[in-house]
Order: sequence, then C-alpha cells, then structure tokens
Amino acid sequence: MEDNPALRLYNLTRRLRSTSGNGPPARLWAQALDIPVNRKMTGPFFVQVGKGIIAYLALIDETESGMRALGFDDFYSEAFPPLRLVAQVSLSNLRGNQSNLTRSITDETIILLRVLAAEWGKKKVDPNIGKKVIDKARTDQRMRIWWGRFCKIANKLFEVVKVANDTRKTIDIIRPLFRLRGAPDEIPPVD
Repeated sequence: MEDNPALRLYNLTRRLRSTSGNGPPARLWAQALDIPVNRKMTGPFFVQVGKGIIAYLALIDETESGMRALGFDDFYSEAFPPLRLVAQVSLSNLRGNQSNLTRSITDETIILLRVLAAEWGKKKVDPNIGKKVIDKARTDQRMRIWWGRFCKIANKLFEVVKVANDTRKTIDIIRPLFRLRGAPDEIPPVD
C-alpha cells in the first residue's frame, strides 16, 4: 500500500471536525486521535494529546512538502493555514474551554484535502522524491520538538520571573510595616 500523507491528513482532519468544537482542546484532540479521555486530562494521556497535535503539524508539513515535490497546483495549499491555526490555538491552551475551535476547518478545506488525497493516490511517486520528502519531514519534526522544548523552558522561566516579581512587590508593600515597628530600614534576605 502506498504511503499517502494527504489521505492520512484528510482522515484525521475529518475526525477532528466531527468532534464537538466546544470545550477543552485536549478533549477534542483526544477524541479525534482515539486517546482515552480522563476527566481532568492529566498524566500520560495529556502528554499523548500534545504529541498527537505536534505529529498533526508534522503531517501537514509532510503533505505540503510532498504536494510541492509532486508538482501539485498551489491552490491545494489553501487547505493548510486553517489546519495549522486549529493546532496552534489548541496548543496555546489545551485545558481551557474554547468555543468553535474547529470553525476554521470549512467544507471547502475538507473537500480540498479529499481531492488532494485522491490525486496523490493517482500519481506515481518517485522513490527518491519520497525519500527526500520523508527526510525533510523528519528534519522539520525534529525542529518542532526542539522548539517545543524551548517553549516549555521559556514558560518555566516566565513563571520564575513572575514569582520573583510578585515577591518583590510583596516586600515593597510590607516594608513600611517594618519601619513602624522600629525594625531596621533594610529587610534581611530570606534564605
């Protein structure tokens, strides 16, 4: 059987769109990716959902690269921005309630993906082109993993800075209270 990323993308996008577009994105993606849904969407299942969304983005990139390598008309690439939007908005807040998350995936998007998948199946893929596309998709996926790690570290650093800033504000607020009690002007550091 031929590897047809456009068909895999079409099938997954159709499942994604058929789920309820309201509620936490983690639950919506879990349903589309056939991941068991627990009430709080925590633990390994939550991680699986995040990895599934990143794999979905990699599949979009693989399909788009293959489409160009096989000489498809650029018209088909109109289907990709709405898909990326849904994935990126989902990743921005997996647990928050979002209404109409899949609204940008229109009937036209689904039809474009379906036609692309059908046309892809008709084209004979040169093994060398297929290998190049797969290698490029793997490289893109590695970059996404590194960017994902970078974003996690940046978020943690932001939280640390936020806590430090809040602590400084608290000290500034209570400093006058220490002066009223006759304490020295400087507050000793807390170890």
